[in-house]
Amino acid sequence: MVCDYYIDTSLVIEYLSADNKRCKIITDYNIKKRFISNKHDLNEQTYIDNKIIKNTYIKKIYENTNWIKDSYKKRYETRLKREFPLINKLIKVYKSSRAQKYIDLLNY
Repeated sequence: MVCDYYIDTSLVIEYLSADNKRCKIITDYNIKKRFISNKHDLNEQTYIDNKIIKNTYIKKIYENTNWIKDSYKKRYETRLKREFPLINKLIKVYKSSRAQKYIDLLNY
């Protein structure tokens, strides 16, 4: 079934490696299909545009040697050390979310 828009989410980790090179890892990439219902007051195109604006954001998790929340520290600190042992020093960790309209390339 054709969807109305997609939401791409990923976890982005920026760090310094052992030889002091700035590196970036993009992990936990996920694509979700989203559909609109007919129960809204706006026209279909305006409704989709509002949903795209709402679902496009960057959520900071770690920046400037500080975890934004203690719950983020508990959730990500041991996981990052376990899964990515090459990380020497964290620079930034953030969750990126981007929404985009569905384009039917077969009937374009």
